[in-house]
Amino acid sequence: MPVPDYPTHSRLSTLAKSAAVGAYAGTALFLLAIASVETQPLFTSAHEAWIIPVLIAGYGTFAIPFTALGLCLFGLPLRALLGPWRDAPWMALLAALCGAVAGLIFLWLFTDLTWGPLTLATFKNGAFGITWGVPTGLAYWHFERKASAPPELLRGQR
Repeated sequence: MPVPDYPTHSRLSTLAKSAAVGAYAGTALFLLAIASVETQPLFTSAHEAWIIPVLIAGYGTFAIPFTALGLCLFGLPLRALLGPWRDAPWMALLAALCGAVAGLIFLWLFTDLTWGPLTLATFKNGAFGITWGVPTGLAYWHFERKASAPPELLRGQR
């Protein structure tokens, strides 16, 4: 049996890449959202700006298992349900929307299980789960489409 000349992708590698992209991009979006709503800046002078990539790398690495768990809980069942429409033009929008809702729900579940019952008054920034959910959903949609594309289609993209 001949060995294919294109890279093979497993569901696990698709999940891992999507979780990593979603974690780092989500952390960057989270910091951007925090910086836009906070009255005090993240840093007070230009020579303190080096902390931003460190924060993204640190918090992003911490977020990888959580984005992977969110993908396993929400993304994989949705992929099984919506798989036949994977190449539809509206699927990217649906992936972003589902990622946003899943990120919101997952952050609320995580904080509720970790710190007990929360109300909107005690955890008013619960919507920040969207910042991780949207890039994770889009990354999973992109990598899953690419992994299951026919080899002839992938040859022109190298």
